Amino acid sequence: MEHVEGCLETALSRDKTASPPSPSQAEKDDPSEDSFDADDYMEKLRKAKRLARSEIKLSQWNQYNFAALDLDEVLGPVEENIERVSCHELSTQDFIERFEIPCKPCVITGLLDRWPAMHKWSFPYFAEKYGAARFKCGEDDDGYKVKLRLDYF
Repeated sequence: MEHVEGCLETALSRDKTASPPSPSQAEKDDPSEDSFDADDYMEKLRKAKRLARSEIKLSQWNQYNFAALDLDEVLGPVEENIERVSCHELSTQDFIERFEIPCKPCVITGLLDRWPAMHKWSFPYFAEKYGAARFKCGEDDDGYKVKLRLDYF
């Protein structure tokens, strides 16, 4: 989002003297076509930033340019060093001997393969059943819940 804001501000600041092209009469009369208002967009973006993170000044949002970072390049390759084992190939005794006694971590895969919800539950299923329901998606600076309808997610 910061990258979009930075690009938009750059584009808007390039030529302050140029006036935007005048829309044709047909475009003016057509209320169904949404027009992009850069100033309105920027104000909504600033308001969202102020509400979400009021401790960060608007001038600091692009300070470190995190949106443009390539995390693979910054962090390097991730080494997977925890053994993965299938629950279908691991007995209780084998688990105890290989992982529990030596206190060795592992990731057990396949535990949910036969769970009916894995096939029934999907986003379209929940959207149809609970689309109008409001769910907590965070908190504001004062600790109040921020809620969002599932069908807007």
